[in-house]
Amino acid sequence: MILDRKIKISWFILVLLTFGLSILLEYNIIIFIAYTVISLFVFGFDLWKNYITVYANSEKFKRLHAWNLMSVIGQFFFWSYLVLLVFVVEGSAWYHWFIFADLFVVSTYLNYKFKKTMNMYTE
Repeated sequence: MILDRKIKISWFILVLLTFGLSILLEYNIIIFIAYTVISLFVFGFDLWKNYITVYANSEKFKRLHAWNLMSVIGQFFFWSYLVLLVFVVEGSAWYHWFIFADLFVVSTYLNYKFKKTMNMYTE
Protein backbone atom coordinates (compact mmCIF):
# COMPACT_ATOMS: atom_id res chain seq x y z
CA MET A 1 0.00 0.00 0.00
CA ILE A 2 1.49 3.29 -1.12
CA LEU A 3 0.77 6.00 1.44
CA ASP A 4 2.10 9.14 -0.26
CA ARG A 5 -0.53 10.59 -2.60
CA LYS A 6 1.93 11.85 -5.24
CA ILE A 7 3.74 8.51 -5.36
CA LYS A 8 0.40 6.67 -5.57
CA ILE A 9 -0.66 8.81 -8.55
CA SER A 10 2.71 8.20 -10.23
CA TRP A 11 2.36 4.45 -9.72
CA PHE A 12 -1.21 4.49 -11.09
CA ILE A 13 0.03 6.29 -14.21
CA LEU A 14 2.76 3.65 -14.49
CA VAL A 15 0.13 0.88 -14.39
CA LEU A 16 -2.01 2.57 -17.05
CA LEU A 17 1.05 3.14 -19.23
CA THR A 18 2.09 -0.50 -18.82
CA PHE A 19 -1.38 -1.74 -19.81
CA GLY A 20 -1.48 0.63 -22.78
CA LEU A 21 1.96 -0.33 -24.05
CA SER A 22 1.24 -4.04 -23.59
CA ILE A 23 -1.93 -3.74 -25.66
CA LEU A 24 -0.29 -1.65 -28.40
CA LEU A 25 3.17 -3.23 -28.68
CA GLU A 26 4.51 -6.74 -29.16
CA TYR A 27 7.34 -6.46 -26.61
CA ASN A 28 5.37 -7.70 -23.60
CA ILE A 29 8.28 -9.32 -21.75
CA ILE A 30 10.41 -6.16 -22.03
CA ILE A 31 7.48 -4.03 -20.87
CA PHE A 32 6.90 -6.45 -17.97
CA ILE A 33 10.54 -6.30 -16.89
CA ALA A 34 10.56 -2.49 -17.11
CA TYR A 35 7.30 -2.30 -15.14
CA THR A 36 8.61 -4.66 -12.46
CA VAL A 37 11.87 -2.74 -11.97
CA ILE A 38 10.22 0.69 -11.94
CA SER A 39 7.42 -0.54 -9.67
CA LEU A 40 9.98 -1.96 -7.25
CA PHE A 41 11.65 1.45 -7.04
CA VAL A 42 8.30 3.24 -6.59
CA PHE A 43 7.15 0.91 -3.79
CA GLY A 44 10.61 1.00 -2.23
CA PHE A 45 10.81 4.80 -2.37
CA ASP A 46 7.43 5.13 -0.65
CA LEU A 47 8.49 2.65 2.02
CA TRP A 48 11.80 4.46 2.56
CA LYS A 49 10.05 7.84 2.74
CA ASN A 50 7.60 6.50 5.33
CA TYR A 51 10.43 4.99 7.32
CA ILE A 52 12.53 8.14 7.59
CA THR A 53 9.59 10.47 8.24
CA VAL A 54 7.37 8.36 10.54
CA TYR A 55 8.75 5.06 11.75
CA ALA A 56 12.34 6.01 12.59
CA ASN A 57 11.22 8.99 14.67
CA SER A 58 8.78 7.16 16.93
CA GLU A 59 9.07 4.00 18.96
CA LYS A 60 5.28 3.80 18.89
CA PHE A 61 5.20 3.18 15.13
CA LYS A 62 7.89 0.46 14.92
CA ARG A 63 5.25 -2.32 14.72
CA LEU A 64 3.40 -0.36 12.05
CA HIS A 65 6.54 -0.35 9.92
CA ALA A 66 6.65 -4.16 9.87
CA TRP A 67 3.06 -4.36 8.59
CA ASN A 68 3.78 -1.63 6.04
CA LEU A 69 6.81 -3.57 4.81
CA MET A 70 4.82 -6.79 4.43
CA SER A 71 1.98 -4.94 2.74
CA VAL A 72 4.35 -3.36 0.22
CA ILE A 73 5.97 -6.70 -0.59
CA GLY A 74 2.56 -8.35 -1.03
CA GLN A 75 1.31 -5.56 -3.29
CA PHE A 76 4.47 -5.60 -5.38
CA PHE A 77 4.19 -9.34 -6.04
CA PHE A 78 0.45 -9.17 -6.68
CA TRP A 79 0.59 -6.36 -9.24
CA SER A 80 3.66 -7.75 -10.99
CA TYR A 81 2.04 -11.17 -11.26
CA LEU A 82 -1.18 -9.60 -12.56
CA VAL A 83 0.72 -7.90 -15.39
CA LEU A 84 2.63 -11.13 -16.06
CA LEU A 85 -0.55 -13.21 -16.11
CA VAL A 86 -2.52 -10.89 -18.35
CA PHE A 87 0.10 -9.84 -20.89
CA VAL A 88 3.06 -12.22 -20.87
CA VAL A 89 1.95 -15.77 -20.06
CA GLU A 90 0.41 -17.52 -23.06
CA GLY A 91 -2.43 -19.95 -22.37
CA SER A 92 -2.61 -19.56 -18.61
CA ALA A 93 -2.60 -22.94 -16.88
CA TRP A 94 -4.56 -23.66 -13.70
CA TYR A 95 -1.55 -23.11 -11.47
CA HIS A 96 -1.12 -19.53 -12.74
CA TRP A 97 -4.64 -18.75 -11.57
CA PHE A 98 -3.96 -20.56 -8.30
CA ILE A 99 -0.87 -18.42 -7.67
CA PHE A 100 -2.80 -15.29 -8.67
CA ALA A 101 -5.64 -16.11 -6.25
CA ASP A 102 -3.16 -16.78 -3.46
CA LEU A 103 -1.36 -13.49 -4.08
CA PHE A 104 -4.70 -11.67 -4.12
CA VAL A 105 -5.76 -13.17 -0.78
CA VAL A 106 -2.38 -12.54 0.86
CA SER A 107 -2.05 -8.96 -0.39
CA THR A 108 -5.65 -8.18 0.62
CA TYR A 109 -5.05 -9.57 4.11
CA LEU A 110 -1.79 -7.64 4.51
CA ASN A 111 -3.47 -4.40 3.40
CA TYR A 112 -6.36 -5.02 5.80
CA LYS A 113 -4.00 -5.76 8.69
CA PHE A 114 -1.84 -2.71 7.91
CA LYS A 115 -4.87 -0.39 7.70
CA LYS A 116 -6.30 -1.84 10.92
CA THR A 117 -2.98 -1.39 12.73
CA MET A 118 -2.60 2.13 11.31
CA ASN A 119 -6.11 3.09 12.48
CA MET A 120 -5.32 1.70 15.92
CA TYR A 121 -2.21 3.90 16.21
CA THR A 122 -3.74 7.05 14.75
CA GLU A 123 -6.91 7.14 16.85
